[in-house]
Amino acid sequence: YRPRSSYQSHSFLCVPLLIKDQLVGVINISEKSSGKRFTKNELQLLDFLASQIALNYRRMQLYQKFKNAIKESKTLKDELGKTNQVTANLKKQVLAQEKLASIGKLTAGIAHELNNPLDGVLRYVNLSLNHLKEEDVIFGYLLEAKQGLNRMVNIVRSLLACSRSDTPTLKKLDINHVIDEVVLGLRTELFHKNIAVRKHLKENLPQVIDLGVSSIITNLLRNSIDAITEDGKIEIQTETASSAIIIQVEDSGCGIPEGSEEKIFEPFYTTKDIDKGCGLGLTIVSEIVKSYNGKIEVESKPKKGTKFSITIPIQSEYVEISSS
Repeated sequence: YRPRSSYQSHSFLCVPLLIKDQLVGVINISEKSSGKRFTKNELQLLDFLASQIALNYRRMQLYQKFKNAIKESKTLKDELGKTNQVTANLKKQVLAQEKLASIGKLTAGIAHELNNPLDGVLRYVNLSLNHLKEEDVIFGYLLEAKQGLNRMVNIVRSLLACSRSDTPTLKKLDINHVIDEVVLGLRTELFHKNIAVRKHLKENLPQVIDLGVSSIITNLLRNSIDAITEDGKIEIQTETASSAIIIQVEDSGCGIPEGSEEKIFEPFYTTKDIDKGCGLGLTIVSEIVKSYNGKIEVESKPKKGTKFSITIPIQSEYVEISSS
């Protein structure tokens, strides 16, 4: 091309910015305000400034790398902490499952061993009662013995039900679906007592690992049914609040005697008649709720009803946040 004739330069400086023989930039200076040429000393000064600029540029690069390394280290540390927490939670879950499975096997074994001799003893007591008159003294003794045997039979049945229902799995389920199934299974008992069931179930609840949800709902509903003599109501509610799933079962039954709220979770403690319960239902419920790291609360007034509230924390090892 043809250079412009109007532009003339008396002096021009060009100094490279080098970092370990790598070119990272160039400083160009043309024309002094005085119009004079640049001197050798000015070239040396610019060369020194260029080396300092390159050095500071390198320092900035290293500092940025250092910051990124710290950030990555912190991220890795956080991820490691989360991994350790997940591992600890998984170990805890496995231990809880193994414990429940062992208890289930032991319970089933004991129940089966007791079931056959109990059945024989009860059969012979009934045969003896058929050959006696009600005014006989022995008849009264055998009747008392039969009541005790019936209680033992109920205990064995509860133990067998516990061992069948509480075997933990890794299957995830919908609590609302479990409630619907349990209510459907108890429809005959509800019909005979004319008990109305009202359900207030929150849609799209997080799914939970099955550690015995069906046993929780079944035992609470059976307690409510037993507490109602006739023409009552049971309300079942599910909701989420404060990072937890809440299940409430409230009935209009006879309520729990004052001072018994804590004892009802003890094994074999019961306020029911001898032929209606053995005192294991709420113990089973309490243990299953503990396996979820949850809590169970009870509010009751004699002759006015009872409300059970169960809280299950929404945790990754027990609960699936994105429900279907």
